Amino acid sequence: AGTEFYERGDSYEEALQRQPGLEGRVSLGFMVTAEGSVQASNVVEGNMVGVGACIAQASRRWTFPSSSGPTLVNYPFVLDSTP
Repeated sequence: AGTEFYERGDSYEEALQRQPGLEGRVSLGFMVTAEGSVQASNVVEGNMVGVGACIAQASRRWTFPSSSGPTLVNYPFVLDSTP
């Protein structure tokens, strides 16, 4: 997956430079308001704490379509450097 989708800045790329072949999983929990903004976001599971924190921070800038009420989302990110 491309870095532009995860909006993780260089944190995963920097981690790959320090540890080539790095891979793992980060499950992110976040609350989307009825207006479509991400109100809260945190890592709920994963083995890549620093990268997960970076993804959580980026997710607070995401927007979604409006809905009838807030929505709790739990989304897994699988990070793999294999092309």
